[in-house]
Amino acid sequence: MSTLDLSRKICSECGKKHYERKNIVGFWDHPWADYPCVFLLNAVPLWICTNCKNVASVKGDSENLDCVIEDSIREQTSQFIEIIKAKGQISSERVAQIIGISPSYLASLHQKKKTPSFNLWNELKAIAISPEEMIKRLDPSWDLLKGKLLLRA
Repeated sequence: MSTLDLSRKICSECGKKHYERKNIVGFWDHPWADYPCVFLLNAVPLWICTNCKNVASVKGDSENLDCVIEDSIREQTSQFIEIIKAKGQISSERVAQIIGISPSYLASLHQKKKTPSFNLWNELKAIAISPEEMIKRLDPSWDLLKGKLLLRA
């Protein structure tokens, strides 16, 4: 963690001296890797302009932020897999088959050893949140039946 004091630094965005050291937790609306935004589960201290929300770069902060982001994504991914297994009452192997990845890759995601792409993370989230999505994945004929019902309407 950095010991630099940026409270007197002029913001490059708004030109004012409004930097404060804040612990950021929750919604982080800055892109990271292929993620458009991330929900931070743990606080990360950063220098933020209170006027325009610009983030000042300080040595060590970006590495710390990267670690917190990656840990948050990995924890959420592991929880999504647990929810899918519990809601669907299915094995890890079946979950891997449903989403089209190898069981060993799913195990490494579940054990928080790897970070999924945003598309895979989003797919796991959608399945974990929506029982309908779970049904569609477990029963491929569901879409066809739904399509026939929609045609009749």
